[in-house]
Amino acid sequence: MPESPRWLVQKSQLKEAEKVLIKIRNTNAVDEEIYEIKSNWEEMKRSYEMAGNENVYLRIIKTPSVRRALLIGCAMHFFSQFSGANTVIYYSGIIIKMTGVGDVSAAIWNSALINCINLVFSIVGVWLVDVLGRRTLAIVGLFGLAFSSSCIATTFLFAYLYSPSVNTTANIQNNSCSAYT
Repeated sequence: MPESPRWLVQKSQLKEAEKVLIKIRNTNAVDEEIYEIKSNWEEMKRSYEMAGNENVYLRIIKTPSVRRALLIGCAMHFFSQFSGANTVIYYSGIIIKMTGVGDVSAAIWNSALINCINLVFSIVGVWLVDVLGRRTLAIVGLFGLAFSSSCIATTFLFAYLYSPSVNTTANIQNNSCSAYT
């Protein structure tokens, strides 16, 4: 694997960068691209020199547009984990078994079906990012997540309110092992 042409330009190895680009592009017409890489690197070097020896993390926090993008990105990841969608998918077999839908085998197959649907729509989501854009997809996904989380919460609430209570003390007293204590 050859070194990156950008890395080679940063290390002042222009001839090597040119050889790599010729090999990658399969053409000898790479002078313009080398010039562009070199000018981008020089511009970046000048901006680093103007910023001084300031820590890169401080520059991220001080730059309003970068700070905003960082906060939005972190918030999106936090709330996607906080929503519990991964937990529902992970415990889908147990949740299905708790609903009384079939036996353990049926719960496993239903859980496998849920995970296959998750896989298919993850692939569809990667394709939709190019078609609809990230912002539209994030907003639609947010509403879908809110709807499905509300449905799951309502289902668990009904299960809690309308399930018969279990008397654990009666089960312990009728246990055949209790005679040996």
